[in-house]
Amino acid sequence: MGATCSNSCCTNDQEINSKGGNDKQEVVLSKNKSLKESQQRNNKETERFNADNDQGKSDASIGSMKKENLLIQSTIGKMQRVQLEEITFSDGTTYKGEWMNGLKDGQGVLKWPSGSIYSGSFLEGKLSGKGKLILEDEDFYEGEWKDDKCNGFGVYMCKNGARYEGNWKNDKQHGKGKEIWQDGNTYEGFYNDGRKHGQGILKFSNGTTYEGDFSNNELEGQGTMVWEDKRVYKGQWKKSKMNGYGVLMFPDGRVFKGVILRQFKQHFQDDKKNGVGEFTWNDGKKMISNWNNGKQNGIGICTNGDRKIGYWEEGKRTKWLDEQEKKLHSESIQQLELVKFL
Repeated sequence: MGATCSNSCCTNDQEINSKGGNDKQEVVLSKNKSLKESQQRNNKETERFNADNDQGKSDASIGSMKKENLLIQSTIGKMQRVQLEEITFSDGTTYKGEWMNGLKDGQGVLKWPSGSIYSGSFLEGKLSGKGKLILEDEDFYEGEWKDDKCNGFGVYMCKNGARYEGNWKNDKQHGKGKEIWQDGNTYEGFYNDGRKHGQGILKFSNGTTYEGDFSNNELEGQGTMVWEDKRVYKGQWKKSKMNGYGVLMFPDGRVFKGVILRQFKQHFQDDKKNGVGEFTWNDGKKMISNWNNGKQNGIGICTNGDRKIGYWEEGKRTKWLDEQEKKLHSESIQQLELVKFL
């Protein structure tokens, strides 16, 4: 990795729509940061000076480079580490530390002209082991390295206060970790190839919390969302929206449940009620009805001491059915009466 590190903990592009009057919660998670500095591969060819290719340099400069070249060459063939004075390379990069067999090996400090500094362990010319990289923009990574990349456990801290602490694989968050953003939002859970994937807990600074499954940085699978206004949804998610079977509970005691019925398998779609569902009020009143795009549509059965059957269009009841109309809609009524709730 050298002075190049790509990670996803330092920007926070999140959309959250959790107004108390809506049944909608949309979370979009997309983070990426590219640190602009080219990687210097530290192999024998790049670390050994070739004075013959340095035409135009002063005699003093060439002499200095020849001296440093000789120092590096003196370690070739030696299978024990040798501490050398600070070496300056032709691109302005400097290194002070241990060498073995012509390569950086052991403890050392590598400095780039841009201002980035790595101090820590090297193995066969590459950043390997434990070390700390401070970048020119004052972000830093401290932890485990392998083959010039973040590999293992490490902490990445951004100048703006964002922070990731956890496992890495080839410069990407991978495994278990915790992210904290400068606005107070946090995520703790599992990552795969730099993205949230698996079980996790996402907490927003406004009090909203999601706990459940993630897939490719999206809320996907089974999960529970608790909003700041105390609404609670437990159920299925797809692309960070309520999708599938679920139960939506309101702080005033109202509850909406999706149902399992052969022809009504979709109960939430894009954060809206769809299919057959049961709404329960805190006074015991119940409504079983069809929903479409978040609104009641079609036949509904209302129970509140007595039992009434009505018809709804776009969320508004247009009429209560008389006995003759009940016979005309007997099949739809029977389907609603046979539903089973989880």
